[in-house]
Amino acid sequence: MSVIIATTRVACQIAGGNQDITAADLGGITPKAARFIVVRATADGTPADHASICYGAATGTEEQWVVAMSSEHGAGATNVYRRATDDECVMILDPTDGSIDGEAAFAAFINNGVRIT
Repeated sequence: MSVIIATTRVACQIAGGNQDITAADLGGITPKAARFIVVRATADGTPADHASICYGAATGTEEQWVVAMSSEHGAGATNVYRRATDDECVMILDPTDGSIDGEAAFAAFINNGVRIT
């Protein structure tokens, strides 16, 4: 049994609705699992001010999780925020107050990728 792993880099969709994430490296197969690593950026390859990252995964709509962390730099006190949930696979925290700045749930596996909503 072989395992095919593909990695791709995309920008998060700002508007609501579905976002399909695909990788031609999958060779036309439909995946069985997905892993998400998300960082804040103002443009591709340009990190946003402050630190923010999330790690998420999914093997189905009822089997997903995400852990998100952020830290505001240059503040008088250390402002560090973290959240975790098992009903989403992507969560972006606002590093200035810890509120959720963006989130997505796993919707489906598709040919060559995944769909989040």
